[in-house]
Amino acid sequence: MTKVIMNIGYNEYVLDIQDAVTVMEIMTKAQKYKAKYTSGDYTHHVWDNQGDNPITFLKPINENLYRTAKLAGEPKDD
Repeated sequence: MTKVIMNIGYNEYVLDIQDAVTVMEIMTKAQKYKAKYTSGDYTHHVWDNQGDNPITFLKPINENLYRTAKLAGEPKDD
């Protein structure tokens, strides 16, 4: 099955393309939320998404690259 790299915020994830489309559809329906600190207390806000989507790109990943990256696993910090 075709896989894609999906960017959400500062992270990238690999998903089957069908799952990536489902996530995108769900996120376009999600409402936004923000807690704002004002005058020593928090106010909480929820509003319609208005088409904004935190997913900034979908990029196909070929099977050979996916398998090689999967074998490499999580990178180690030196």
